[in-house]
Amino acid sequence: MKKALILFLPVLFSICFATSYGRNKVQVGDQEWWEIHGRHFTIYFPQGGEIPAETLLVHTERELLKLSEEFDYVPTEPIPIVLYVSPGDFRQTDINPYEISQAVGGFTEFYKGRVVIPFTGYWSEFRHVIAHELNHAFIFDMLYRRSLLNIITGGTPLWMMEGLAEYTSIGWDAASEAEFRDMVISYQIVSIDQLSRRNDYLVYREGQAIYHFMNERYGEEKYREFVQRLNIRNSRDFDTGTESNGSSDAERRSGDPFNAVFDMSSAQFSEKFLEWARETYWSELACGESPNDIANAIYRDDERIMQINSVVSANGRLIAGVEYHHAHLAVTVRSAVTGEVEERSFVSGGISDVSVSPMYRVCSFSPSADSIVVAAQYVSGDQLIICSDGKQENLPFELELIRDPAWSPCGRYIGFAGMMGGLLNIYVWDIQEQELSQINDDISGERDLSWIDDRILCAAESSDGETRVIEYTLEGESVTVLADSSEIRYPISVPDGIIFMSNMSGFPDLYLLSDETGEIVRLTALYRTIDSPSWASSTNILTFVSSDWNGSGVFLAYDITDRRVIACEHGSYHVTTADVENRLIPEYYPIDDSTSEQSVRSVSRIPTAFSELSNEAALPDEDVPVPCIEDEFLCSITPYSPRLTIDYASAMAAYDSYLGVAGYFQFILSDILAHHQIAVNTNLNGGSLSDVDVAVFYGYLPHRTDYVFGLMRQSYRHLFRFSDGHYEEVRDVDMGGFAMVRYPFSPSLRITGSLEYRHLSRTGTWNSTADIDEDILSMQAGIVFDNALWGSVGPRVGSRFSIVAEYAPSISGSASYGTILFDLRNYLWVSQRVTFATRLAGGTSWGQDAQVFFLGGAIPHRLLWGEVDTIDELLGFYSNQGDILRGYDYATIQGRRYGIFTAELRVPFVNTLALDAPLPLVFRNGRGVLFFDLGCALDDISNFHGASTSGGFHLDDLKMSLGTGYRINFGYFLLKHDIAWRTDLRGISRKPEYNVTIGAEF
Repeated sequence: MKKALILFLPVLFSICFATSYGRNKVQVGDQEWWEIHGRHFTIYFPQGGEIPAETLLVHTERELLKLSEEFDYVPTEPIPIVLYVSPGDFRQTDINPYEISQAVGGFTEFYKGRVVIPFTGYWSEFRHVIAHELNHAFIFDMLYRRSLLNIITGGTPLWMMEGLAEYTSIGWDAASEAEFRDMVISYQIVSIDQLSRRNDYLVYREGQAIYHFMNERYGEEKYREFVQRLNIRNSRDFDTGTESNGSSDAERRSGDPFNAVFDMSSAQFSEKFLEWARETYWSELACGESPNDIANAIYRDDERIMQINSVVSANGRLIAGVEYHHAHLAVTVRSAVTGEVEERSFVSGGISDVSVSPMYRVCSFSPSADSIVVAAQYVSGDQLIICSDGKQENLPFELELIRDPAWSPCGRYIGFAGMMGGLLNIYVWDIQEQELSQINDDISGERDLSWIDDRILCAAESSDGETRVIEYTLEGESVTVLADSSEIRYPISVPDGIIFMSNMSGFPDLYLLSDETGEIVRLTALYRTIDSPSWASSTNILTFVSSDWNGSGVFLAYDITDRRVIACEHGSYHVTTADVENRLIPEYYPIDDSTSEQSVRSVSRIPTAFSELSNEAALPDEDVPVPCIEDEFLCSITPYSPRLTIDYASAMAAYDSYLGVAGYFQFILSDILAHHQIAVNTNLNGGSLSDVDVAVFYGYLPHRTDYVFGLMRQSYRHLFRFSDGHYEEVRDVDMGGFAMVRYPFSPSLRITGSLEYRHLSRTGTWNSTADIDEDILSMQAGIVFDNALWGSVGPRVGSRFSIVAEYAPSISGSASYGTILFDLRNYLWVSQRVTFATRLAGGTSWGQDAQVFFLGGAIPHRLLWGEVDTIDELLGFYSNQGDILRGYDYATIQGRRYGIFTAELRVPFVNTLALDAPLPLVFRNGRGVLFFDLGCALDDISNFHGASTSGGFHLDDLKMSLGTGYRINFGYFLLKHDIAWRTDLRGISRKPEYNVTIGAEF
């Protein structure tokens, strides 16, 4: 199940970068967007997404009706929902400026209250994400009145919000209960106090379980009252001080909704919840099987092999699945016997930033196991890659999404589930004819493909909520072989029939649809959830992914089809592997004619959530509203029209007896799709308008090429020391504008270009002897690559490089110079917790006003501000460059050319540090570093003397330092402390230099 994400604090303005590095958002193709206006929602979707868009509107209206009846509240304004028709397009949205993980199924941001979701092709998953994110928007409106300030100051723990969204969207369904059962059995659940400090996946599932327990134990009224008191300041009872449930006024004003609603502290409620969870699910141990009871885990030496969505070869000798290799996702082939790596067929990353998804199956073996096909994600779409003997062949087609590839037993065909136009259907690639065929064209969302001779088996959804196992011929003819109201996954053809996974007994188990009798027999009675079963047809071996008391891994099961669960009662279970005459099934699963092939219906009608307009998949040609009616819902469809509204606004004022009135005003505007972004900043530093700072930025981002424009004026007052030693107050004004264009080739690689004009002026506020002016018109071009993956304090693995060239021609006396800068960084994975980082950087500048480079200190690659102390260097005062050289004071070494090399061994330092005084604080994941820096700066390279042998070998113009340090992530900022000693390789300084900085490692 995919996670959902709440975006609490987006960056202030995503188009303004604090560093030259960073990942890219890549919009591929020019999409035409449309709007569907409903009573309480506005759906924004691209052309081609008509069916999921109208389905989305229907489900949101119905979900809102359910929430409104439950909590007696209706949102005051329509909720905006942005729909992307594929996960790839969703991950490139500009609404969220950060890189979006593949595990994120949707998010709700709290500036405009936008719900942003992708369509993955599977309707039940889509409905779950819709309901989950709608709950966030509903609660945001009901409790916080769409005020970001109320959310920030409310301090509501994440589990309360995410758990509530899960509970209102899917209740306490079988899949959620099975997942929570696994968490209870494996001792993963924690107290409510501990959960309130967590922000990982546990807040979703345990939070959902808390609301389920609350509702079951104390009733719906208490549950609803608890939800309405999540934001305690908005509660009318708290405002009036009236009594509720016998609680004292002090208790109700304590800010703890547990006290107000249940007359107990959160700790007392937590004890009751944990006791219920353990009593409920620990009993499963007595009447169930462990995965280790039915199969053997695969080991490499003494270490279990863990793969995501693993598959097995037909001969049973190899397994393949997604693993993390040096923090990158990789499709890895291993021996099913020894666990040794045979080949890493595909590793994500590279300049094209190709990846694979960990959310579903992405690989399949050829019948002979000498090749493997991988579904890879490119920027423009998904492709299939055939990997064999270290070589890769990209098949000549691309779809919006590709999942569940399956190689036919004859070796000629590769079947897969592919999405185009917002619909997930079955496709087959004919290797012999080099031809792609679409097998079906419907809205059932086929997945979990496998082969039965020359036909395809898959799981799909029907309009009445059933899951079905369907058999397709290559000509597109279909037969539904099984239908059930429970979830059915991974149908596989075996000699005795069809094995599949289902929760028809309450929790996920393996079942067999017998060819001989047509009956469904239960094969396992597991108390831990399994996933991704795969069948080796030549050896009758079943593999699956699961966990037991010894950890997670891939398991091999032999003779699985001979097992039968005869009875499964509280406290005991009985399994036989004999070929008994009467193959019994659990009493609580009645068999009737509805499971026979003759009585099930094939999917032949559109789900009731789809309107007739959706079925036609047509849009109006003219820019006029078009009414569409689906049941009781009235809506209209119009082309998307960008309308700028405020995302964020803030202001502050102050008074100083010397400067006078001071303050700032800031606001950000954008349209719903964030294709147009405007930021305005003003700052008053004193009573005079000459001290006003103003900056206006505009970003045009709907296409792959981004355009950014800006105007700014900044004023600074400071005391300046003149060459004769006297001080005088001066006012510096830096004003100008820029235009920038950037083109991303992939999320890792981009080129940029810009044109900038600046006018620098300095005036003396006491007299006019300090008046100086400078004009700069410059052009800049660069290339940036960044595929680094981050740890807690800095990049962990990967590479970065940038090359930037700047030229300022002399026009009417303006500054004249040329500058080239380069910066290369590499992060080598040494072990799971150790990284070796290196950096090589340098630059050169020439011309009448050539820039000066300064070395010293612990901050790399920065623009200097005020580190040149001569009044004749106004240009350099604001445009010179600085770089790192620890052991030397800031800006102590200078020249118009420079080079620097840094190497760091980054190691664990403090795993956990808990303090009781002066404040109860816990620090985690502290990192240590051993480093050396080597660099120089010079004006004339002909006079450079790197080292000398006079008086013994020692460094001369080259400067070097050695040192150590630590880094700690405090959540809101990163603290770095470096201790460095200078050395010329002949001696070492007695006293070190200490540098304390805030920010990530280079």
